[in-house]
Amino acid sequence: MGHTKRNFSGGRIWLYGREVRYSSPAQAVTDGLGYVSEDRKLDGFFDTLSVTENIGLGWLAKFWRGRVVAPLNKMRHLAADWERRLSIRRIGADQAASYLSGGNQQKVVIAKTLAQAPKVVIF
Repeated sequence: MGHTKRNFSGGRIWLYGREVRYSSPAQAVTDGLGYVSEDRKLDGFFDTLSVTENIGLGWLAKFWRGRVVAPLNKMRHLAADWERRLSIRRIGADQAASYLSGGNQQKVVIAKTLAQAPKVVIF
């Protein structure tokens, strides 16, 4: 929904010395842009999925598109690294993100974006 809202008088985006305009979020991710939504509950994470799954899906969005089988071990290790780096506090490995505190939910959204190894992050 968010990417379809257009404000044609809102300005221009320049990236690496050229003006860019994206028709889909996937194009922006491919170019190295990351976006952290201001509304984490609506646009930031999948509330019924675990922290590991949320972070892993962020990584998959950039690095595993179009493939059939996801590398679950890679996703787990990546998520564990971001959980440690951002001090995400949770009770158990399979705890749904919706049961985290607001601050930890925000950390999940940030980790999900940083897992894509963006060159620029828009907050």
